[in-house]
Amino acid sequence: MRLSEIQNELLQRDVLFEKNQNRTELSTLLQKNLDEKRNAGLSPSQNNTTSLPDVSNLSYSNIIEERYPLPKGWAIKGEQKYGKKGSGTCIAKEVVDLLKGFFHAGNANSSQRYLPEDMFRALSEKADNNELEHTKILKVETIRNWISQYSTAMKKETAERMLASFSNNTKSYQLFYVNYSFYSHCEMFKLQKGEQKYGKKGSGTCIAKEVVDLLKGFFHAGNANSSQRYLPEDMFRALSEKADNNELEHTKILKVETIRNWISQYSTAMKKETAERMLASFSNNTSI
Repeated sequence: MRLSEIQNELLQRDVLFEKNQNRTELSTLLQKNLDEKRNAGLSPSQNNTTSLPDVSNLSYSNIIEERYPLPKGWAIKGEQKYGKKGSGTCIAKEVVDLLKGFFHAGNANSSQRYLPEDMFRALSEKADNNELEHTKILKVETIRNWISQYSTAMKKETAERMLASFSNNTKSYQLFYVNYSFYSHCEMFKLQKGEQKYGKKGSGTCIAKEVVDLLKGFFHAGNANSSQRYLPEDMFRALSEKADNNELEHTKILKVETIRNWISQYSTAMKKETAERMLASFSNNTSI
């Protein structure tokens, strides 16, 4: 597995790690997590005779992602080990589910947004009410690191889902985990006629639908692969190049500031959509 693939897998499993850790160190973290999950589901005799292959030699598609439904009360028995190199930080699964709930509730409704300090106080309150063991409460800095890594993972998941949707709509069979470029991917979009209005209230800014599709492609490709991230100025240059090649009308090119405003509003909308989808998933998996 490549370094980026191991990092993505660790993020999916809520395993915290340092950005400067190398491939070997991260492979060890992932192998340890896989061993713990496997051993947790085996009898003692099986534990003595069963071992997992070296994850450093596995392809990304061969690792099965484990997803945990959020049960009633957001409490699941069992613990998983996570944390920075050598720290031995252990985050209980029930705490991970609580943090996910706080995170998505805040994105779904900005008035309910939890800062790391708020999450810490909420966990402490649960412990005071005997709903959580005090030993499972995380430090504020650990919560802050978790939020950062989980936010990155959710942006990537949303971006890949949207790009896959774009590919399906254009009947493209391009391999999904290919290191594609912004520009080649956006060329695959099925552009539609018509225009949609965006922008600040009362501004009346009108963005052509084909331009919106291009901007969405730039935005999501950057979240799927940070090395391909476009700034507003980059998007402006890409639109201008299309116009110079007679692939787009010059009158439809947006100002850099308009693109910047669009990114801000679209990013907020995508966070809200993802949060509502995740919270709905939690509700569906909860027995009433």
